[in-house]
Amino acid sequence: MPRRFHCRRIVHAFPTPSGARGPAVAFGERFARRMAAALAGLGVFAAVAVVAQGRWPAFAAVACCLALSPWFRGRALRDERRRRGALEDERDVALRAHGERAFRAAASAAVAVLAVALAIPPLREALLSGPPLRLPGLLLCALVAADLAGHLAVASAYRRARR
Repeated sequence: MPRRFHCRRIVHAFPTPSGARGPAVAFGERFARRMAAALAGLGVFAAVAVVAQGRWPAFAAVACCLALSPWFRGRALRDERRRRGALEDERDVALRAHGERAFRAAASAAVAVLAVALAIPPLREALLSGPPLRLPGLLLCALVAADLAGHLAVASAYRRARR
């Protein structure tokens, strides 16, 4: 028998452009969607500015954003608690664990693909012959893509749980 989760968090509905109230969306789902959009933009920026152009400031900015990404969630949760009294329960923990598994799987796959690409001589030459930040930039793009996959998995898990 599936385990039922008791939900005690306060959610609110956003008004739609027509003025009607939309469905209530939990904090975790809203955060996952917003982070997925932000990570998609960060991935495009990293691909262009770091991998293609090899710019050091862009590399440092992307690396800092990735290093601070766990802090973003804690900060957003504290702000949400202060504003609306949002609480997280065991359901949120279970849904976030789903995203962490997706992140680990995507990161492992991305590193494996890069390792295979470095093992094949023509691909290795193409990866290493460009700007000096091409390979580190590809590693950062792989981490961004894995983080994006994790947040998309959390958002879709919340959506499935809401139905």
